[in-house]
Amino acid sequence: MFARLVQKELLGYLLDFRFIAAFALCAFLSLLGTYVGVQNYEYQLQEYNAISGANRRALQEWLDKSIFLEFMWVGYRWNRPPEVLSPVVYGLSGKLGQEVNVNYRFLPEFEGSLFETDPIHALFGILDLSFVVKVILSLCVLLFTYDAICGEKEAGTLRLYASFSVSRSTLALAKLAGALTAVFVLFAFAYLLSSVVLALSSGVNTRTEDW
Repeated sequence: MFARLVQKELLGYLLDFRFIAAFALCAFLSLLGTYVGVQNYEYQLQEYNAISGANRRALQEWLDKSIFLEFMWVGYRWNRPPEVLSPVVYGLSGKLGQEVNVNYRFLPEFEGSLFETDPIHALFGILDLSFVVKVILSLCVLLFTYDAICGEKEAGTLRLYASFSVSRSTLALAKLAGALTAVFVLFAFAYLLSSVVLALSSGVNTRTEDW
């Protein structure tokens, strides 16, 4: 009986127009976020290579001229490469910063973070897979379960369930399992789309340990 109740709840979600709309929205935002993330990653990688090359040339010039005092006074600027999986989940990449000045006079601290230069990202976040999970899927849970009990009570189907030889806890657990399965379908498809876009991108070289 429990399996049939879960199947009924799941089919009710999958055949609902709200699920189809949420499915299309998650797919669109996942594709758009990953595509934009790949473009940003390629730009950040080019910027990292250019700045790192300039820093290495400056260091080599100091070493060739034996200007050790100037090197100790000015310090060496080290750049952090962009994360390979940042197009999927940006994480702390925008908070840590991309550059640090290694100097004996000061403690090294990261500078030039995205959230400092563009606070709008700190307020609204980055459009990536974590944004889809935290915002879109959270709203989908509220949307799916809004009338899970009250809607069926108004439709009269809840009274039909009460005539079955199942407890209220079993009925509530079946509704919860059906809603979680529907949301997991959305998450799995969004993750699959993001992974496919990232794997097919020529500018991003992912390895097994990265995933």
